[in-house]
Formats: sequence, C-alpha cells, structure tokens
Amino acid sequence: MSQLLRYVPRPRMAVAAAVVFGALAAGAVSGYVLLSPNRTWNCCPDYTVDNRAGGVPSILDADGGGTRVVNAITSSAAWNGSGSGRVIKAHKGSITGFALGDGKPMLNFTDPIAACTGSCLGATFTAYYSERSAGSGSWKIDDADIVTNAGGYNWTSQGEDPGGVGCSSEIYIEGVMVHEAGHAIGLAHTGVAGATMLPSVSYCNNSPATTEVDDENGVVALYGAAPCTNCDTHTNYIGASGVTQYQPCGTYYFGDTGSQNGYLRGPVGSDFDLYLWFWNGTAWQQVASSTTTSNNETINYVGTAGFYLWGVHGYSGTGTYHFYTSHP
Repeated sequence: MSQLLRYVPRPRMAVAAAVVFGALAAGAVSGYVLLSPNRTWNCCPDYTVDNRAGGVPSILDADGGGTRVVNAITSSAAWNGSGSGRVIKAHKGSITGFALGDGKPMLNFTDPIAACTGSCLGATFTAYYSERSAGSGSWKIDDADIVTNAGGYNWTSQGEDPGGVGCSSEIYIEGVMVHEAGHAIGLAHTGVAGATMLPSVSYCNNSPATTEVDDENGVVALYGAAPCTNCDTHTNYIGASGVTQYQPCGTYYFGDTGSQNGYLRGPVGSDFDLYLWFWNGTAWQQVASSTTTSNNETINYVGTAGFYLWGVHGYSGTGTYHFYTSHP
C-alpha cells in the first residue's frame, strides 16, 4: 500500500490517497481522514532525508531542496505545530541501503522501486504497520518510506524561488513533502479546501507546507492534545494491570540540569501512573511520581544533569496512552 501524489493535465496537481497501491481514494468532504486502521508511531520518527549531491536536480538552491525539506516537515507551521507536540523529526543523511519495511524511515529524492512514474509526484508506503498487542485494536506504524518522481517534473523550493516570484509551471518540494509526511504519520486525504492533505495543489503554490485546522484536527485525533509545546510525543498500549512500560521509547535519556517534564494521558476509565527515575551512579533511584486515581498524570521535576528514565504504570484498566516529555 502506498500514498501517491499525482499530476493531472489541468492547472492543478492531484494527490492520490492510497488504501491499495495506485488507487485513488478521495477523502470525505466533511473533514480529515485517517488511514485505516488508525495507526501511530510508538515514538517520534526521525526521517533520513536524501543528502545526495545536488538533491533534486531541477532545484537550484544550496543543496537541491534537502535542507528546505528537512525544515519544512519539522516546522512548527506544519505537523509539529498541530497541537500534539513533536510528532516527526528529520535530518539529512545517506539513504544507501534504502529498503521498504526495514523500520528506517527515509525520504528518497529518487524512486528506486519505480513505483512513482507517469503522473505521480511522490509516494509514501504506508503498508508497514502492526498491532501492538493481539486483539487490542491499537496499531503502530513500523515504517513509511517516501519516494519522489524528481526527474519527471520541474521542481523548485523557497530557497531557489522565495514567494514564487519567478515560478513558472514548477512544483514546490516543501509543500509536496509536508503532504507526504502527513501520510507517513497516519493521515489519508481530506476533501476540505486549503488543507495540506487535500489531494490537489496548483503549480507554484507552496501553501501545503503550512498545515490548516483540518490537518491539525487529524493529528490530534491520532496523537492526542499535548499539554505542552516542543515536547516529544510517544504512544503505546498497556493490556494488563500491573504492567510498566519505560519511556522514552523503552530506554533512558540524558537530561541537563533543569526541569524534566512528563505528561501522561491514559485511556478513559483507566488509572495509569507515572514515575521518574535518576541514575545515581550505581542504581536507578526514584525521584518523582504521580499516582492519582486519574488517567492523566504530570511530573515536573527539577533535577541535576544525568540519566533519567520514565515509567508508565497501568495500575488498573487497559488501553492506548500518549506520553509527552521535554527536558533541557
């Protein structure tokens, strides 16, 4: 399965949403549409954006659009400003060994699989997902690579042509890739005019690089409403009372001196608790906890520099939760 961005022979480009490879599935006019089954990343994915020399050949900025794409898909004007915290990261790097389904999300400025030809502009492969626990109905994204039909069209960027003053029958790489990144985090196509996930965009129009209310509502439906800004977002599932899961992403992190912030949003009707440990040099020492009877818990612990580890504990109830964290 893939999500395809296509060109049609008229003054607008059509973006195809795919539930089956190559199929065009228009979104509902009433609002955002999520991939089916609904699914999210466990941890904020960090996309490797193609750093090949020259980037996209037709883009004449400093690096063929590479830096502009990284900045666009991680911008607070796009998915990371949608109200769910930081849901996607990106950096330039080598895509040698590019392969679908290997759990290494990559954005390729070519199409080695020849899946995006003809009228296709870009494609996101969304078929790589799995159930967090059998029968849970909670689904996680395992991989979602993006490819580009770079040779089939004239591309530009805000670096080459800020504001579109000199643009003529060109396609902005930033808007296309922000749209594709929307598929990568779990969104399908909408029918709402002006939204990034609308399946059409005109030439020389970079407005899809900035998400709209409809797009943002879709992200919040998947990743929850974050009680913080500039925090990393994690999603997982606890299927039995007494289970503790470690965050971020099953491991510890290094935090500088200052406030270590954790926000847990558990499933309705559950009693999930939150703990924070600090490595004292010989063992993990619990330094903070939030154990109310609510499904929502918050810790803001001011500590010294060192290694920290969060624990989400299912005291009672089961279900999918969101965990948001930030630290200096």
